[in-house]
Formats: sequence, structure tokens, C-alpha cells
Amino acid sequence: MAVIAVIAYSTNAIAQIQTTITQDLTINGGVWTKMLKAGDSVTIFSYKQNGDTHSFGIYSDDYAGEIDLRGIPFNVDSKQLKKLPKNSKKGLKTYTPMACTKAREKAFSGKYQTNAPEILSTKDYDIIASKNEPVIVLGYKAVQSISGVFYFHFAVYNKNGAGVCDLSSFDKFKINNVPLPFLPSTDDQQVNTFIAKEKQAIKERKAAEMQALEEKARKQREEQEAQRKALEEKELENLKLMDPAYIEVKKIKMDYAGGNEVTIKFTNCSSFKIKYIYFTGYFLNAVGDKCKNEINGSTVWKYTGVGPVSRIPNTPDRFGSYIKYFHSDPLFYSKNAQKFRLSSVTIEYMSGKKIVLSGEELDDRVDYTDY
Repeated sequence: MAVIAVIAYSTNAIAQIQTTITQDLTINGGVWTKMLKAGDSVTIFSYKQNGDTHSFGIYSDDYAGEIDLRGIPFNVDSKQLKKLPKNSKKGLKTYTPMACTKAREKAFSGKYQTNAPEILSTKDYDIIASKNEPVIVLGYKAVQSISGVFYFHFAVYNKNGAGVCDLSSFDKFKINNVPLPFLPSTDDQQVNTFIAKEKQAIKERKAAEMQALEEKARKQREEQEAQRKALEEKELENLKLMDPAYIEVKKIKMDYAGGNEVTIKFTNCSSFKIKYIYFTGYFLNAVGDKCKNEINGSTVWKYTGVGPVSRIPNTPDRFGSYIKYFHSDPLFYSKNAQKFRLSSVTIEYMSGKKIVLSGEELDDRVDYTDY
């Protein structure tokens, strides 16, 4: 495409008629189409009739060319049309440079938007669009190879990238309302400068977006950490209120022989290290009665937990201040057992001091999982 010099064009060089289109009209330009809507303004600069076919030389903002139609789709009297020159070649040469200038202006202002028919990648492998994603067409050039095959270059850009795409078949890139013959060449310095600036702008924007995402993620991590610490602080304070201990009893398990397994998590909520913990409890059947041990007939279950269990710390990190006991070698056998309850817990500290928890004092410090 030749570089178009910006000069003053005389629209009074030949007779012309300014009018509006009375119906939707598609101008076919070979490898592109321009769609005009009813009510759009257009200028007619030549006219001739051959039977029922009417030939018009027209231009409108960024287009100048000739079309053949049946009927007159313009809001103009046929008598006026017959006053126009019949040979439009002279007029076409007059208005084509003006159309090129208008097309260039609209291209650099981002007016020519279309949709990508497939994934588009530029020469430098910068993926800029997926299928049906909007892109802006900036420049165009058709190149004929040695074998005579035409290849089409498009300067395009969108929010994800910018550059020149090569397509072996123009049919892959259906462009509507983009006057390709009047766009600047993909070799145009202004096009290359525009693409370079657009790439830099995209790079800076993506870097800013990434920085914003990282900042957002950092704040989220800080908020989550603050929430975690707040919960641990609250949990620690609640545990201190449970002094001397907080006990969690998990659901009982039964082995193939009817032996009942119990898991107990014991948390030391006192300020002293624990040496031994003596648990006493019983099992209940489905109707709430105590179960008897099938071995000795007793309803009492006993277990001794061996420490040491560290004292509760002054920080939320309670590592060492709790211990789990898995009573996996059952001493109590009852196939009817459904629930387990503690009746007393005796805590023996390293100093030899003992504390016995029972009744409401024990119930207030025990949570059972009976599901």
C-alpha cells in the first residue's frame, strides 16, 4: 500500500449528491465487506444504468468505490442521478486518497474492531486473541509469494497483545466494516511505532495487575494469619478457663470380638506438668443402660494415661500441652456398647499432687463425640 500524503482534496471537482441510504447495504470489496445501515450518509459521485442494473460511484467517510445494484437504495430522485458523470474512474481517483486518510485516522483511534475466527498469534509468537475474542485491526497488506500464492498480513491488537499476524488464507479472518484497501500497510512506520507503544503499555499494565494481585494475596495471607492468631488466642483463653484440664472423647470403635476402643484427647490447662492421668468410665447401650464387661461382668472401665503432659503455655502455640490416648488394646468387651462416658479423672502432677475431677466439675470439661 502506498503511503498517502495528507493533502487537501477538492470535493467539488465533479458533481456529487449527498444523500442517505434507505435500506441496509453491504459493499463488497473482494476480501472485505462494509455494512451500511439505513439512514447512514453517503455521497454519490457517478451514476450509470444498464437495463435494470444501476452502477453508483460512492464514498462515505472511509470508503470510496463503485457498486452495482438493482434499484436505487438511496433517498434521491433518479433524475438527479442521471445528471452525474457516467464514467466514475476520475471521481474514484479523486476520492480514494481521501478515503485512505479517513481510514488511517479511524484505524489509529481503534475504530475497526472485529472478532478473531481462531487463536491469533503474532510473528514473535505473542498470543493476542483466542477464538471469537475482539481485536482491533490497525493495518493490512497482501503479499504474493514466488509461487503466486497470496499471504495476508494484519496489524492487530487487543488488551492481551499487539503485533502482525500472517494468514495464508484470508477466509480465516472475516472482517466486517474494515476497509482493508484503505488501511496503512503493516510495514508503515506509524503502525510499527503504535504496536511498539501498545506492547509496552500492555506489559506495564500486566505488571501492575500482577503486582496488585500479589499485594492482594499478601494482604489476604496477613488477614488469615491475624485471624488464626486471634482464634488461637481466644482458644487459649478459653482453655485457661477449663483449668485444670479439657478432655475430648471421640466416638468408640468396636473390634471383631466386641472389644471397645476409646480415643481420648487430654489437654493440660494448668500451670503444672502432669505425670499420670487415671481415667474411670462406663459404656452405655442403645437404651442408656450401663453395659457389662463380658469378661468379668463389671460395668467399670479404667485406663492409666502416662505423661508427661506439659503445662499450658502463655502463647497460642500449645505444642506439648495436650496428648492423645488410643485405648487400642480393649479391656472392656460388650457388643451392645453405643456410647462412652467418663465418671472420674484423677490427675497426678510431677510434684506428686493429685486432683480428682468428677460430677459437674468433670462434665463441664468434657466434650463427647457420639456420631
